[in-house]
Amino acid sequence: MKAPTPAASATVTVTPGGGAPADDVAAAFATSLDGEWNGFQAKVDPATGEAMKIPAIEVPDDFVEWNMHPVGYATTTSVKLRKTALYVKEFQQYPTITLDEIISCDEHLVIHDTATDGFAMFPSGAYAAGEAAVPTAYKSILDRHPKAEVCLVDTGAVPAAGEVELPRERMAVRVSWEWATGAIVQPLVVIHETWYVRWCDGSMMEGASGFISGWPAEPSMDAAALAGPWVTDGGDGVPAEADLDGLVLLPLGMHVRVVKGDDGGAVVEVGWLRSEADRVKLGFPEGSGDRRLLLRRSYGADGVLLSTSQSTLRRAT
Repeated sequence: MKAPTPAASATVTVTPGGGAPADDVAAAFATSLDGEWNGFQAKVDPATGEAMKIPAIEVPDDFVEWNMHPVGYATTTSVKLRKTALYVKEFQQYPTITLDEIISCDEHLVIHDTATDGFAMFPSGAYAAGEAAVPTAYKSILDRHPKAEVCLVDTGAVPAAGEVELPRERMAVRVSWEWATGAIVQPLVVIHETWYVRWCDGSMMEGASGFISGWPAEPSMDAAALAGPWVTDGGDGVPAEADLDGLVLLPLGMHVRVVKGDDGGAVVEVGWLRSEADRVKLGFPEGSGDRRLLLRRSYGADGVLLSTSQSTLRRAT
């Protein structure tokens, strides 16, 4: 993977073929993403943008009697970059009736090789992972559809009172789509979390496994919130309205789509609308306005990854 292009504007592009990322990029990436993150995970119906109920077998009988059916899991994710290996360990907590000292959870570890052509990292802590060449036709049940994972990070401007670390939030989406049409064919796996402590390999999991209603229970964002025009933050450009065609609108300003090009290629686009109110909580000054974080992953007609780009947009004034 080649190093990102110089950040003269807020658009940064990574192209395959250059091996491991540059040391300064990896260091900035680790500073933004390394640590322990707490939040919620849900599977989302791409047709509606609504979180799906968790399997009935995982719901306590008392919840059924009370007509409560959780639509997501409390999560802790432990993230650490070691040389060219990105360790992402997820702890998915099961709902229980009481707040227990022993947390019932599934543990899932993924190790991404950041030197492969299918991985792209950015100094902001954002990354995209997947194959460098996705299947464009049915081969087997295991690789029937292309897949990609995208993570975006919004890092605060100043530490909170009494803190030394910058506040951070992250979102991650796993998407699978039909190559011929661009239709998202499986439930989206969506995670939203807040950074809370330096990396400790999951040994300081917050809280317990009592059921708490998180973002998956909130309504999907209103498309009107994306009304522009928007322009690249920190760079020159012509203001443009947001293209809403095919967007799957999720809670908390998150949105996803796959766009098929006239040339037969495809673009996976993951976005995150960060309102001024959201950003003030991270230490940005009042009056700084909204931002829209975007990551686009572009493939040629043959399914080969062409580039991955990250940009930050602001409302044009």
